[in-house]
Amino acid sequence: MGKIACAEAVDSFRGRYRGRTRPTGSEYSENIQRCLRARFSLDLNYDALAPLGEPEEVEVSGAERMTFYPAVEAEAKEFKLVIKPDAKPGAGHYYRSDHFSLARVGIPSFSISEGMKFHGHDTAWGEAQAKNYGRQQTITR
Repeated sequence: MGKIACAEAVDSFRGRYRGRTRPTGSEYSENIQRCLRARFSLDLNYDALAPLGEPEEVEVSGAERMTFYPAVEAEAKEFKLVIKPDAKPGAGHYYRSDHFSLARVGIPSFSISEGMKFHGHDTAWGEAQAKNYGRQQTITR
């Protein structure tokens, strides 16, 4: 696969479809998967981090499935963050995202989000902020 074809494959994966229908992660041909592995060694998804303060806990949805997990644990420890389990495991976020497709081709991929406990506040405060944030997102759409 040439450099231009590889760049187009990566652009397509990133969402720059150039008028084409976007294929899903590991449904790419073996050549495109090879190209992705050559360009990406890790995929971290930081969706919707609300500016609520200094978190004391973190959710790393999907990281526990990776051989990369010890590095995640070490970083969390260094930043004094408690790793919390996926708050909504039944929602299937890991399997409905690009995480699963990337992991299937050898690229560790997971989401990172703050938990509900923030410095100077209890968990109930964080839960109230998350609930309010969800309402604001619905209103602005």
